[in-house]
Amino acid sequence: MTNTNLQSADGAFVNISGLTGSQGEYALPIKIVCPTCDYFSESKLMFCSHPPTVAGGADFGLFDSKSGTLIFWICPGRTLLRSTNYSLSFILQNPSSEQPSPRISIQAGWPGNLESESMLKNGSHLYWPLEIISPRFMDCKMSQRSPLIFSENSLFAEFKINFDMKSSDRWTVTLSGLKGISANSDLQLSLSEAGPFFCLRGAKGQGIWNISTRTIILTLCNNISIPENTIVRLFVNVTNLDIIQTAPMIGIEAAGVYHIPFTPFDTPSLPSSFVTNDSKPLYLVAIVKLRSLSSVWSYASGGSLLVSGSGLSLRYTNASGVVKRPSFLCIFDR
Repeated sequence: MTNTNLQSADGAFVNISGLTGSQGEYALPIKIVCPTCDYFSESKLMFCSHPPTVAGGADFGLFDSKSGTLIFWICPGRTLLRSTNYSLSFILQNPSSEQPSPRISIQAGWPGNLESESMLKNGSHLYWPLEIISPRFMDCKMSQRSPLIFSENSLFAEFKINFDMKSSDRWTVTLSGLKGISANSDLQLSLSEAGPFFCLRGAKGQGIWNISTRTIILTLCNNISIPENTIVRLFVNVTNLDIIQTAPMIGIEAAGVYHIPFTPFDTPSLPSSFVTNDSKPLYLVAIVKLRSLSSVWSYASGGSLLVSGSGLSLRYTNASGVVKRPSFLCIFDR
């Protein structure tokens, strides 16, 4: 609102500056809402993209992307009424890189009599005008309880996000790269320490295990949001397969109103008494009980283990005859 009437006869205009980094059409459409005006008699064709002496440009303003300014004039025969609330909206393209919200000012009046005022910013800082962030996961960590094949295992994960993730934006979070886990079909995994964030068909603290893609899929519960910088912790109980492997690349991504790209997990996740060097998620080894340092010993999976020399050279031959040199946890039985 203004403290005086602004009339087209005076060449009155409104200038909004500080729209830095944004892009938009030169002749920018402007939507005007005047709650206290009769639209057809007072608000329609209120703002124009040209001075009153130039015809045309109703309901438009002129945008200069280099200076970040938007200017519009009072249309011919119209008056911007004193102490009347006017709401305006226009569409800009956000800058291509992150930036804090700039200082945005509005200037109204006529040549030789201008008033300028900084515009207030409402809501949380993420919704301040032209504050630009690149949505991403942060501090992603994961560890496991057991590195042993054929054993029950638990995966511990935690992560944060740098924005408010709202269920109204239909977010799904995917953990991928989960090789070496046994499952016969798609199944439901219980989640703990996930708070009320994730649901499956209305049941809180649950997600989906997809065996074909080796992913865990989490859907945000209805009417729930994860505030920015909130630490989300969860664990899932799994069973390790009979596969000796190095730790695969496990990561997290999300899809909603936009896509958050794959972010790998660091390890370990949570400090605890059982976290060791083998706690990299799905780094899987075998325990072999040896009674001597010679001969070939059979192995439960149908393969064999060759142990030779004082240097303890290990070669594992699987059931298909493929020779590997994997990591083993060896226990010598005297």
